[in-house]
Amino acid sequence: MSLLSLLPPENTPKKKYTEEELFKFSNWIPSGDNKQMASDLSRRGLQNATQLFLDSPDTKTFNGLRNAQSDWKPAAIQQILMRAKMAGIKDETEMLANKSYLTNGRFKEALNHEVFNQIHPNFWKVVSSIYKDQLSKESVSDKGLATIKKK
Repeated sequence: MSLLSLLPPENTPKKKYTEEELFKFSNWIPSGDNKQMASDLSRRGLQNATQLFLDSPDTKTFNGLRNAQSDWKPAAIQQILMRAKMAGIKDETEMLANKSYLTNGRFKEALNHEVFNQIHPNFWKVVSSIYKDQLSKESVSDKGLATIKKK
């Protein structure tokens, strides 16, 4: 299935999101702390999430910083969440059907590497669960605002 077949027809207006709205949505751990994100990924069952805790990058070199797993993996998840939100993806099935679109960014090569998939074979299941939770939070927040506006 292609992304085009999963998105609403062209005549359906799509909501435009600001960078701030997308960042807020994708930041599933409000503090933005990578170790808290790693802890949450571990709690959600991401296989080999301990690598994110044990990661001690060489912060003195550009390549050391660039390859820091504890930095790029949470950032990649945030990018996926943003792209899914912009595309109007509604569930795990749509997310899986659109993996190539969702990973088509800065982290594409790393996320599609066979070693990454061996290290984190359940990556997409975990990312889908985060996405679902973020949609639920947003829905609850929207309902709360609607209730306040009615009063």
